[in-house]
Amino acid sequence: MADLCSREFSLFDGVFIASLMFTFGLSLYARSQRNFEDDLPRGQKVFMCCSAVKVTIGILLGTVLYPRDCDGTDTLLYPIVTIIVGVFWLLRGLQFRSKAAAQAQGGRTAMESNGTGDAEGYDVETGVVMGSVVEKREIS
Repeated sequence: MADLCSREFSLFDGVFIASLMFTFGLSLYARSQRNFEDDLPRGQKVFMCCSAVKVTIGILLGTVLYPRDCDGTDTLLYPIVTIIVGVFWLLRGLQFRSKAAAQAQGGRTAMESNGTGDAEGYDVETGVVMGSVVEKREIS
């Protein structure tokens, strides 16, 4: 039983250390890319993929790799923290996606002023007129 427990703890500790290194590596990579401020879609992909991996590691640490039937098992805290960090990364990826969508929407619309305070524009990609289009007609 002691051999089985030591094997389970060593496997758990190995995945625990690999998960910590993964977190540290992502934080260094994000800082080296200046938090993806110039490439938001790429930041979204990186954080979404890493969040899926991190949540999966947390679930594995809490279920399959959790050392059961061993005395002094107090290792449930880290799987919970790992899942929370993964959800945080998922929210960060969604934040990058919304910022990228806002930038893309702002860059595709050419705005013109019609002198009344209303903005009229057209979609540059499709050529579809957006806003109010008023034709001037003379009443006779």
